[in-house]
Amino acid sequence: MMMPAQLWFNALVLGGMYALLALGLGLIYNTTRLFDFSFGAIYVIGAYSAYQLFELTDFGTIPVILLSALVSTAVGVLLMHVVYRRLILRGTPFLGFAVATLGVAIILENAIAYFYSPVVRTLEASDGIGTFETTWGGVRVTGVQLLILGGAVLAMAAFFLFFQRTRAGLDLRAVSSDAGLAEAKGVERLRSAYIAFTVGYLLAATSAVLITLENRTLQPSIGHEMVVIAIVGVLLGGASNTPAAAVGGFVLALASYQMTWWFGEQWARPIIYTSLIGLLLVRPQGMFGRKISFVGR
Repeated sequence: MMMPAQLWFNALVLGGMYALLALGLGLIYNTTRLFDFSFGAIYVIGAYSAYQLFELTDFGTIPVILLSALVSTAVGVLLMHVVYRRLILRGTPFLGFAVATLGVAIILENAIAYFYSPVVRTLEASDGIGTFETTWGGVRVTGVQLLILGGAVLAMAAFFLFFQRTRAGLDLRAVSSDAGLAEAKGVERLRSAYIAFTVGYLLAATSAVLITLENRTLQPSIGHEMVVIAIVGVLLGGASNTPAAAVGGFVLALASYQMTWWFGEQWARPIIYTSLIGLLLVRPQGMFGRKISFVGR
């Protein structure tokens, strides 16, 4: 039994947001071969920055998205410069780096909970985007959903153009493919890491505001769930293939809605994660990834 058209459209909207999350985390991992738990904290900062801007200013939805994404990305780049740069230069192993970023995530999310309290807050677009609603072919479409789809398409198009047409993007592709060879040809590893973290955090912050506008609620602990979603998207698409993470995000969103439709919300996540484990047992590199060694090279 297939889902009705409304649920397919909702899944498409959710897929656009999940795709941005997975792209951001996948870019950081493929460039550095390190895992960043603070990715979720940057997501939370982006959402709360938007909340604060809506509370204190009369800015429209699009300026709020842009400003909050810049604020959140700036915090992430500062973290990269003060903490992560030193860890990378000292050759911190994968597990050590992951634990360090987990500590940073806990500190940031607890700081946000201290200032805003852990209660659920509401975030709504206050301009015409928030009030617009129409029906196309029996499918209810809101202004926020159109903004999400348009924003996701533009962000992914910009990402792929950056990857294909710019020197920095080509350097990141070279590092992702073979870091040793890229470094031998003059591609600076630390510079590539800075670019990857900046672009990855920008995607995380943008998706944070879009997702929160659609769900209309936010709380400090949401970052943990978003990291898991990003990880699943990356693994589904292929951990060694950054662009394929976007496909993984869309697949995850469609599967979430389809499983909820078939089995109910309480069974959707267990079935999806069980299916993911099954996929990784059969194809460890994901749907479109290439085989990599145990250490990621």
